[in-house]
Amino acid sequence: MYNCEKGSVDNRVIVRVWTSDKHPTHQGHDVGHVSIEIPKIVDENGKTFYVSLWPTRALPQSLLSQGDEVGDSMGLFKPEPGKNLTTYAKDRYHAENRSPEVLYCLYHLDINMIFTEFNRITSSLDGWNILGPNLLHSNTHSCASLAYTLLMSGGIEELRINNKRMHEKSIDGSKDSIPNNPDRISEILGEVKLYEATALNCTHEYEPLYPGDIGETFSLPRSKCTLL
Repeated sequence: MYNCEKGSVDNRVIVRVWTSDKHPTHQGHDVGHVSIEIPKIVDENGKTFYVSLWPTRALPQSLLSQGDEVGDSMGLFKPEPGKNLTTYAKDRYHAENRSPEVLYCLYHLDINMIFTEFNRITSSLDGWNILGPNLLHSNTHSCASLAYTLLMSGGIEELRINNKRMHEKSIDGSKDSIPNNPDRISEILGEVKLYEATALNCTHEYEPLYPGDIGETFSLPRSKCTLL
């Protein structure tokens, strides 16, 4: 069981979801985006760890040289070239061109496991695939499936189970398949944050620190992580 002592501002995992209800061309059709940021993990160039997988064809020309390219094939339901955008600003101001509808900060995940899993996956990733991993193309991901796979490596499923136990919901021992839908991930994040905000409510004191919409710096806070 998790406790407040295990939660730390250093463990902050920021998950942003652009949901389908605000999508400019496919409203309500499960089309959206998911990204993950871990401010504590910084590379040798001072850049914060940020995960945002996109199909190359969906990105403006200005971003095609500003991400980590994966995959080199193309086709319906097959892997196609993709890029991992490396900052929130690229998502906000160039790719999605809007703020995310959902922003949750979680404090009880294993950030080192998330980072390790990201490196393992991307070392052999064949590209972006709208279906995520499947029987024909197991080494592919969508933005949503990659994000949730990383969250699973950090322990999000245990938090979900603890939340169900706290609310006396039945647990049948079975697990959902990896969600490949930003809207569904948004719902799951709400469940997990409910547990963290009630059973582990000491994390409330961390919430006002993150600026959210301005992306890269903590110096000018304008929005906060979602509190329930």
